[in-house]
Amino acid sequence: MKPTYRLILFDSEMKGEPGVENRKVRYTKAVIRQSLIELLHSRPIEDIKVTDLCRLADINRSTFYSYYTDIYDLMQKSENALYEELFQSLQTGAKDTQYTIVLRALRSVEKNKELYKILFTEREDKAFIARLIVPAYEMMDREYAPQRKFDENVKQLEYNFITDGITGIWRTWIDSGCALPPERVARLIDKMIESFSSCILSMDLV
Repeated sequence: MKPTYRLILFDSEMKGEPGVENRKVRYTKAVIRQSLIELLHSRPIEDIKVTDLCRLADINRSTFYSYYTDIYDLMQKSENALYEELFQSLQTGAKDTQYTIVLRALRSVEKNKELYKILFTEREDKAFIARLIVPAYEMMDREYAPQRKFDENVKQLEYNFITDGITGIWRTWIDSGCALPPERVARLIDKMIESFSSCILSMDLV
């Protein structure tokens, strides 16, 4: 029986030549990925067998092995695709603000919320979370806070406060099924960063 919920199609898989064959490959990969997500809701990844996944996805083992070497390869490629989509959302343009970039990132998360929920709240994959949050903070700091001349100790405090805070917000939002609109969450994160930075500057801690 195939998964009944929405199939995740990554942007990277939508590229390439159009055609029936490519659509079939994209659909098959999406079904495989969603089957993995469904299994991860009930068991750790080390207990998931290719046979179980193929049975749920209604595919044969040769189809699975034509795209992935094993379950861990499937998981890694899914994480890489998530990271690539988020990284692309963080690319800045002339009219971007901190808010618009955070909003694009949140929309990317919302689009793939089922897999993010597995990684953020059920598996609590700290390495994956750090891989997402740290570059996002560094990009925003580089692009939108050149006036903040903090010394290294204060800089580390700011870094820990903001990255831990953003991680907590994202985890809560994802765990809720992205109940709040991404625009509202992006505004909250934007204001939190600005308020914290302004507080440090006003207290002459730099």
